[in-house]
Amino acid sequence: MEQWEGSPETQWQAGGQSDMTHEVDLPEQIQTLLREKLLISVESRDFDIVEAEMLDSLAFTQLLMELTEQFGFNAPMEEMDIDDFRSVNAISQLVAENIRAGQAA
Repeated sequence: MEQWEGSPETQWQAGGQSDMTHEVDLPEQIQTLLREKLLISVESRDFDIVEAEMLDSLAFTQLLMELTEQFGFNAPMEEMDIDDFRSVNAISQLVAENIRAGQAA
């Protein structure tokens, strides 16, 4: 099993593989996904997109599909909480934890 060096939020390569030669900022990727795929643009990674009513049920469903497609995200709905999707940083943390869990399996 590969070991993460540093924060999993900054050690990410598309396809769910950590690779120190391909460091990419996971929160930046999430922010780009929100902007390009869901037309949700936020300046701050801590901005609450739920409170601002930018993430409705349709956008939430699309977000889950995009996370699955781009990052291999796979988690049962009963394990998710709306707080996991409030901000770019929260979504990044959820995806990073999902990546770690997938690598441990």
